Amino acid sequence: MKRRAVARVATSLGAAGMAMTAAGMLAGLRGFAVCAALSLLWIAWRHDNEVGVCLPLAVLVLIVAGVLCLLIYLLMIAHPH
Repeated sequence: MKRRAVARVATSLGAAGMAMTAAGMLAGLRGFAVCAALSLLWIAWRHDNEVGVCLPLAVLVLIVAGVLCLLIYLLMIAHPH
């Protein structure tokens, strides 16, 4: 990787980390989780490769994680003990 690309990735990760920290302090764990998901999408969009598969894969990973969380929540409702 070139120096410019490394600096760009480092800047993006630093900005995402600061945003997640601020969201966690202001809105708690839920704010941190929402900001982490949005940061993942932003970083995937900003640093997409030549083929253009990073952003769709990041969206699919978030959809899978969301469905798993929803299923666990529904199981907790159905079996409260």
